[in-house]
Amino acid sequence: MFLFRRIIALIVSAWFFFNPVSTATVGFSDGTPIIPERKEYRYDNDRLLVGAYAFRPWGMNDDNVRYMSEAGLDFIISGATEEYLDLCEKYGVGVIAQGYSLPHSSQIISDEKFNTYSALNKSAIKDHPALWGDDIVDEPLFETLDRAGQCLGYYNEVYSDKNGFINLLPGNAFDGATAPFSLRAVYSVMAKGFGKVQIDEYAGTKLADAYAQALYHCNPSVYEFRKYVSDYVNKVPGDYISVDIYPMRLNDVTLDMWLPTLDVCATAARDTGRDFWVITQSSGYFENEDKGEVRACSEEDLRWQMYTSLAFGARAVVHATYLGGWWDHTANMIDDNGNRTGNYYSVQKVNSEVKTFAEIYGDYKWNGCYLTNGHLADGTDSGYLDAEPEEKNCEITTASPVLTGCFESENDDSQAYVFVNMHNTADDENAKINVTFDDAEKITVYRKGMITEIDGDTLDITLENEEGIFVIVS
Repeated sequence: MFLFRRIIALIVSAWFFFNPVSTATVGFSDGTPIIPERKEYRYDNDRLLVGAYAFRPWGMNDDNVRYMSEAGLDFIISGATEEYLDLCEKYGVGVIAQGYSLPHSSQIISDEKFNTYSALNKSAIKDHPALWGDDIVDEPLFETLDRAGQCLGYYNEVYSDKNGFINLLPGNAFDGATAPFSLRAVYSVMAKGFGKVQIDEYAGTKLADAYAQALYHCNPSVYEFRKYVSDYVNKVPGDYISVDIYPMRLNDVTLDMWLPTLDVCATAARDTGRDFWVITQSSGYFENEDKGEVRACSEEDLRWQMYTSLAFGARAVVHATYLGGWWDHTANMIDDNGNRTGNYYSVQKVNSEVKTFAEIYGDYKWNGCYLTNGHLADGTDSGYLDAEPEEKNCEITTASPVLTGCFESENDDSQAYVFVNMHNTADDENAKINVTFDDAEKITVYRKGMITEIDGDTLDITLENEEGIFVIVS
């Protein structure tokens, strides 16, 4: 078996030598990437924003909208009525509306809806003080990206201060069928365990690193997803990339395409000067688990997704869902009777924690992120990320899988970091880490709503399972 794995290693190395694969999503497909103009929105876009998806807004009363504000939601993505928007204005909740003043599409934009955007006339469109923007299309297909980009272009010509919202498909929506045959053949061999065996067996060596990169870039789903996101930045002039990804599966299983999805989108956003938005899974199936493979999320699941998104530089995190939608409604934040559920209070708690640094977080520019002991990390089958920054400015010592997001201040010489325990939830293992920061005099740790200041250049901390922290170093 040892000799066979060595032969596999030679074959993969030779394949990569003669078939080099680009590690940059921008430019991965034909076309010229758009470097969008930054918009001055009617809302504060210079901080971390927290939102949610909601359905059936016509059934929401004063209490339901007040609950949004009390949960720490800055905005909601939903249908809208005039009365509903009035309530949102009353409680300071912004709305990205579906079908209120402009048509909303899912995956495909019809001729009729496209023509509505191509003939936009601002005076003929309904507006409201609570209206942050309009949801143009959710999860557009490959062939829809041209129209999505044109619709947003028409929208931006009319509205300089509103968000024409487009949210992308996640990486697990792509089966890799259009990837080159040679790539699919190599991956089929590696996916049988040979590649992963090499990574585990030679962890910490260049051979393991090479295999991790090979396993990542040979993944046909990653290949197709990179083409999809590359096409998006070539065709859509938005100053953000938004994606939904729902990784929490039954029996403590985590989706292997979770981290690759975030990785591809975050690096494309960084390299084209766009913000990154993530729609996370806050609900799932509770009473009716036979509906699918996605579990109802615990407070720890919510925190894990939040801080993992932040490690990839997310500027907005959107919980799915607040009310109604595709999940089991008993697992949403608000049930069908308008009552707050356990999920509501879990979301509220996690939101309150990140609100302690939401304003400060907006002062930092994301440079990238990386995995330590990536071969042990959950949410990925390779442990490799393209998002690794050029400079890390810290040294981590740990035996655990840890995700580190790296940021630099746009106002002074300080640095910021997000550290996340990436152990599998089934293992329920803590992550003890020791971090030494370059040229640090003070370390400020934001952890579960608490703020701790440490003098010096070293942080010793134990992260609980699914826990993350935000750290500022000055």
